[in-house]
Amino acid sequence: MRHKKRLGLGLLSLALLGNLLSMASADKAVPEFPLTMEALEAFADPDELALVRSYSYYEDSDEHWFLRQHGFVLEEASVNRSDSLVSFSIPGYRIRASYSDNVHTRQDTNQVIWSSEGRLAHLFLGYLSENDLPLVTRSRSLESFSYAAGPEKNTDFDLDILTNLPQLRSLHLGKSQLINFSRVCELEKLEWLTAPVSYPQGQIRFSEDCIAPIRMLGFGAARLDDLEVANLSRLKELYLGNATIHKLAIDGPSLPELEYINLRDTELPDDLSDIDLPEGLVQLNLAEVNSDSVNQLNLPNNLKYLNLDGSQLSDYSFITTAENLESLSLRESAFTQFELLGQLPGLKHLRVSKTAFTQDDLHHLAGLIQLEELDLSATSITDVRPLAEMPNLNVVSLIDTAITDLNRIPAFQQLSYLALPNFDDNYDRPSHLPDHIKAILNKTPDPYDLSKFMGEHCIDSEDCTIAPWLIDDGSP
Repeated sequence: MRHKKRLGLGLLSLALLGNLLSMASADKAVPEFPLTMEALEAFADPDELALVRSYSYYEDSDEHWFLRQHGFVLEEASVNRSDSLVSFSIPGYRIRASYSDNVHTRQDTNQVIWSSEGRLAHLFLGYLSENDLPLVTRSRSLESFSYAAGPEKNTDFDLDILTNLPQLRSLHLGKSQLINFSRVCELEKLEWLTAPVSYPQGQIRFSEDCIAPIRMLGFGAARLDDLEVANLSRLKELYLGNATIHKLAIDGPSLPELEYINLRDTELPDDLSDIDLPEGLVQLNLAEVNSDSVNQLNLPNNLKYLNLDGSQLSDYSFITTAENLESLSLRESAFTQFELLGQLPGLKHLRVSKTAFTQDDLHHLAGLIQLEELDLSATSITDVRPLAEMPNLNVVSLIDTAITDLNRIPAFQQLSYLALPNFDDNYDRPSHLPDHIKAILNKTPDPYDLSKFMGEHCIDSEDCTIAPWLIDDGSP
């Protein structure tokens, strides 16, 4: 498929290790496997290898374990960052891991990675102690830095020290208390910046003279006092899922390339008046959001995908401001304002499974003539014959609905896949099924082939498009 599985925020930082140095004459042959300490010492810069061993995470480690923590750059390679409708490439490396004879592309950060010249390109630490902080700036070749947990509680990690590493392209700051966060703006090559489960202190501002070309900015499950996202002209994705935010501002006009904002299960402030969503925003994830403050959002016209799965709002009327919305997911949400759906005539994919959708709400879908995929699973619907008037409907799911008479399912001529109320009937295809139902099921020769339900039949097809929730949600 053209959409690749997205790994978690922490797992993608390595993709930004940067460009290989051009002096081919200085390249070294990758050590033989299994790796020995003698081979590693012959390959790696001795000062930088000694520096790695001096970090608390590695200094007392067993030699066998230590040797398994290394990887080696083979060549430059781009890595595709994909999440549903949004996809962009970031520079990376094709590497060989020290624990395997296989050559493959690695994107995880739990490795020490050496460049083809034997210089330290990426450093991962399971934990970063207070004593380790002075060591960070001593690796002048370091292009990517990642740690899982920072200094002890109530100990600040001052990001001012990172300004001594202008070559950094990727930062993954784990659980830690951070100060002077805005100093990252001085890193002129920084493209990837994530700080999950962190506690940045005070205001975070990206000023007009910010030179960091940040494309991915993530604060998953972080606690943020005051965040203003602005002046990041190359930012493509903003991840704030599971975060607790006391004050939030987003300046859309200064974020011309921002296409995706993830606020899944985010504890938002009551006042969102300082959020001006960018016109180029393609998808917005508000799954499991419980704050009615989101009704203050003015959704941009370009928005194509809105995810409200599991949300518990008293008012959803703000969704109608997304006039060109194509995909809306309301699964397991408190949504009951089904009359609002009629104000979204461009919908192609709609998921209302496990909601309060009833037979009386079916008429609200009458004007959605562009609809290609409809998921009514686990609703109290009893008769879907009115759907026969929808000319572009391609996939319908009726799993666990209240339909008992299959003759209340019309003979969809254009349907590629139908999931029946008793889904086992899709597999067993009993003889008692009505002929028109058999005809629909026979469009999938292999009863165990769910590819059509998963959207694979829409790849490179002009007849239908894939529902974005069938691609990858990208959640870390």
